[in-house]
Amino acid sequence: MNQNKNSENLWIKLLIIFILSCCIGLITNNLRKNGIPLIYSSFEEIEPTGEEYISLTKAKELFDKKEAIFIDARIASEYNKAHIKGAINLPFTDFDLSEKIMMLFEKIPPDTNIITYCDGVECKLSDSLAKALKEAGFLNVKVLHNGLTRWKKSGFPIKEKGKD
Repeated sequence: MNQNKNSENLWIKLLIIFILSCCIGLITNNLRKNGIPLIYSSFEEIEPTGEEYISLTKAKELFDKKEAIFIDARIASEYNKAHIKGAINLPFTDFDLSEKIMMLFEKIPPDTNIITYCDGVECKLSDSLAKALKEAGFLNVKVLHNGLTRWKKSGFPIKEKGKD
């Protein structure tokens, strides 16, 4: 009987430790600057933070003022299906990428606002392209994470194959 009582006390203590641990974790998460959201949000809606990224709102503002060049980092066939209206295509996977970047450098000033994008939350082509453009000497390069999907979803201007 005494052993059952000890076993019961142990479980109560473990439960108390577990509840306290959860409370401490939740409080710590809430106090952190970049805490983990407790309510699920689609990855498409989450914007990465960091100076290399631009928000959808800021990108649209620059688009409307015609103060940025948008560059699609996807392959040409994907670009031809749909892209942000007025964007140029500079596929990161092209074997002659550095040559194309140098041609771009000759056409536009190095301090031009450039926004790279691709499509999908897992797509890192725009990050890689932005890095290559910065290394080539462009000063104001930003990445619009999951750009095409979020741009379309917001109803912003796109160019689709067979439509104007």
